[in-house]
Amino acid sequence: GKLVDQVDSNGKVTASVINASGDGAKTIELTENSKITGSYTSSVAGASILVKSADDTQKTLEMANRINIAGGFSLENVKFLIKNSGGGNGGNNAIKLEMDSKSAFETYGGLRIHSGSDIAGSILVKGTGNSANKNADGFKLAISGGGSDSAIIRSTAVITQKYDSSVTSVSQAKNWISIGALTIEDGAKLQFEDKIRVFGSKIILEGANAFNVGMDGENFNSQAKSTITIENNSGAIPSSQTKTEFVINAANELGSFEFSQDNHLLMLSFGKDGSLTIGEDAGLVSFVGDFFGEGVVLIKGDVFNKLKVYDLDFDGNDALKSRFIAEDDRVLTFVNNGDGSYFINTVIPEPAEWAAIFGALALAFVAYKRRK
Repeated sequence: GKLVDQVDSNGKVTASVINASGDGAKTIELTENSKITGSYTSSVAGASILVKSADDTQKTLEMANRINIAGGFSLENVKFLIKNSGGGNGGNNAIKLEMDSKSAFETYGGLRIHSGSDIAGSILVKGTGNSANKNADGFKLAISGGGSDSAIIRSTAVITQKYDSSVTSVSQAKNWISIGALTIEDGAKLQFEDKIRVFGSKIILEGANAFNVGMDGENFNSQAKSTITIENNSGAIPSSQTKTEFVINAANELGSFEFSQDNHLLMLSFGKDGSLTIGEDAGLVSFVGDFFGEGVVLIKGDVFNKLKVYDLDFDGNDALKSRFIAEDDRVLTFVNNGDGSYFINTVIPEPAEWAAIFGALALAFVAYKRRK
């Protein structure tokens, strides 16, 4: 395939659009800062494109309008700036992205990161895609893919969404993650000015406190004061139970999980070194939302003193306890720590304990029959 770009003898791009035909890898090597000036979409289907600086000095590639590259777009020691001058739908950047730690990506529109992305650099999303909140193109910052699709955020990555009305007048859409698996390495940061919705995804936290949602003055909240919302990005309530899993492999703190829709199940699983404290620093109830109801939080596997929640009083509150469930034959225990917190643990009862449990149930049934 041929790369239909005009690159002069000095390595400067003078094209109005990035376009490519055929499969395989195409390379743009920059020896100086360059601009792509077209007022229409740069779009590449089968091919992948590598943009790199010709030497150790970071070069800038500026684009006037949006980009849509499903085949793969790689940056090596390059700053990629999208001005999104078209407005409206011109803010809908969608890209399968690979970045090394020396690269930066800034857009005045929205950004949807496709599955297969591998990000080690910095990303700043200042704007939004179109203003519609109920379709795949309504986003500020989104990470998307389905089924077995995956993406990885490397330890050196800093991904930031912070709306800037001075560079875009389009009304804001949503932030969301909906992908088969998203691995976030230790040291990575995901910073969202507005709420982040997670739907039908598996989020693997290899390190501590990667999510920073909302602002405290001019600074992003800590994860300990952040809320992660469990919600379908389209706004539609799932027709059947949809599972979202957080795999926690390091010590983490979180303000809260919020349930905004029915038919969602939140699964929490813990690696050897994983733990999660919820609600200690947020000044919020640990789990919130009208749909924080019966059996919506599944504690996976053997958990002992790994999940601590604040602001929920489990003593004698069976309705509150019923909102948490354990998998397989495990049962839950709620340990009052005396400081406003509880550990939620899972245990597999010994045969004698099972006998005691069934005996208690039998006695309760007999008492019930007698009352009848």
